[in-house]
Order: sequence, then structure tokens, then C-alpha cells
Amino acid sequence: MSAVAFGASFATMVAGYLIGTLVCHRLVARRGLQQTVCVGAALQAVAGLTMAALVASGVHVPASIVAPMFFYGVAHGMIQPPAQAGAMAPFPHSAGAATALMGFVMMVTAALVGFWIGASYDGTMVPLAFTICAASLASALVAFTVVRRHGDVAAHG
Repeated sequence: MSAVAFGASFATMVAGYLIGTLVCHRLVARRGLQQTVCVGAALQAVAGLTMAALVASGVHVPASIVAPMFFYGVAHGMIQPPAQAGAMAPFPHSAGAATALMGFVMMVTAALVGFWIGASYDGTMVPLAFTICAASLASALVAFTVVRRHGDVAAHG
């Protein structure tokens, strides 16, 4: 893939994230943080499963990664802002520390996943697709259990 094509592909995911944050803004106002996170997590799981299914079925073209990553980006834009608010809500006097800790955990997790992708790379799309799928399913599991049970920030306010 050329540098220009890679840049356009990466921009697609970024555009998805931007669209997701706009959707998030409207959805939070109508449905609240918990439901917004659950909707985003469901979309993220569908995107991850779609990517894994395409790659597992032998569809090894850039679009089999780029198209699901667009929707993964939309979903991330719907999940990350409410998750940030939810991380701060129980700690109003330490919101900066709570935000910093969440950012630290996100960056460490991203570094570990990046290391895993690099170490498991075998010249195919399989490690990336299956890792994205696993991460999206883990996100959905957390959203539909922990966030649904303990994610009511109004109870902390």
C-alpha cells in the first residue's frame, strides 16, 4: 500500500471517530451515558466480528480492514467520551487524577496491544483482525456488565 493510500485509510478511521463523537453528543443527551456506551460497544463488537469474519474467510484486501475500522472508530467516538466522564464522576475532588489514571491505563493497554500485534505479525491480516475482534468483544463485555451495573454517574453527582 502506498503512503498516500495508507494515509487515506488511516483518515477513514479518524473520520469515523469524529462522527462517533458527534453521535455521542446527541445520544448522551437523549439516552444517557450508560446506554450510549452500550450502543457504541455493540457497534464496536459488530465491527470487530465483521473484520475477523472477512479475514478468516479469505478476503485479504485493504477494505476488509479499513471498512470495519471506520465503524470501530465511530464506536470508539461513542464510548470514549462517556467513559472519561464516568471515570471522573465518582471522584469530583480528584477529577484530574482520575482522568490521568484512565489515560495512563489506556496508553499502557495500547502499548501492550501494539507490542502483541508486532510480535504476532505473520505477514497476514489475521493477527490484527483477531486482536481487534477480541478487543471489541472485551469492550462489549465490560459495557454490558460493569458499565450497565455501575456506570450511573448521576448517582455520584
